[in-house]
Amino acid sequence: MSVTDYPGYSTCLSGDTKPAKADGWLLKETDTGNNFTRVSGAWVAWPGYASGGGGSASWGGITGTLSAQTDLDSALDGKAASSHAHAPTDVTGTAVITNDSRLSDARVPTTHDSSVHSVAYEPANANIQAHVVSAHAPSNAQKNSDILIAEIEAKLTGVISSHSHSGGGGDPYLAKLRLAGDITNATVTPAVLTGMVFSFLANSFYIFDLYMMCTSAAATNGYGFCVDASTAVTYIGLQFVHQLANTGTLSGGNSKADNTATGVSSGVPAATVTNFVMGKGILVTGANAGTAQFMFRPEVAASATCKAGSVITVMKIA
Repeated sequence: MSVTDYPGYSTCLSGDTKPAKADGWLLKETDTGNNFTRVSGAWVAWPGYASGGGGSASWGGITGTLSAQTDLDSALDGKAASSHAHAPTDVTGTAVITNDSRLSDARVPTTHDSSVHSVAYEPANANIQAHVVSAHAPSNAQKNSDILIAEIEAKLTGVISSHSHSGGGGDPYLAKLRLAGDITNATVTPAVLTGMVFSFLANSFYIFDLYMMCTSAAATNGYGFCVDASTAVTYIGLQFVHQLANTGTLSGGNSKADNTATGVSSGVPAATVTNFVMGKGILVTGANAGTAQFMFRPEVAASATCKAGSVITVMKIA
């Protein structure tokens, strides 16, 4: 054995038994130039130490305990395993995380409302949700306000086979009333013509036309018509006329007040036959809306009938 000791430093040949020394001692094999250091009671190869330099040691050839390489061990201790977990309290720095126990997974908030978070969220809006799923116009769609007259006229030239005006223009009548069944009255108090009623608006103007069919038990018994308004109106009245005699003589009457037949006709051409009555009227409403009910009475307290199929039309003027 050719071990030579110096203070903290020894030399030997590669075939020699390395001496037991305290941790921190250095050893050099003089025939190979390999350098060693004493760590945890073992000699650990240390390439390039001191003036010897070089050496043939390489990764996989270093002997000793890895944990004894203090700097390498510290570096590895700071690394995370490929599969690991962190508690919310372990997260530091600028990371944002919730630690609300009401959530099933504190890392992934699953509820977004003001009961869980400090920020109040806008409540759900059904109109917005409906808009999101509805069909939308393409991005290049033209706004209605930008459509030119010339563009419309260009599209409307020629015959449009899929277009028609069947039935004419809009219906001008607010109401078209038809008496469903006979109404017989033997008193001079006006009786309701069932179903012949219409609703009116406040501060409005209406006109109406009467096409009535009536019979009397006696030829001496004429008719009266009026309108009963459910609320006070500015003016309501009507005028009607029918034949008195077969020779052509006419008779008629009017109403100039609410639910009052001011004038009644005097007789009819013959008893028990249908007599045709035509009339016109006007309604000027006041501050309140309401309904207007058409009424019927005989001239005297004797039986007279307004026949089913009688018609009244109503138009709103303003």
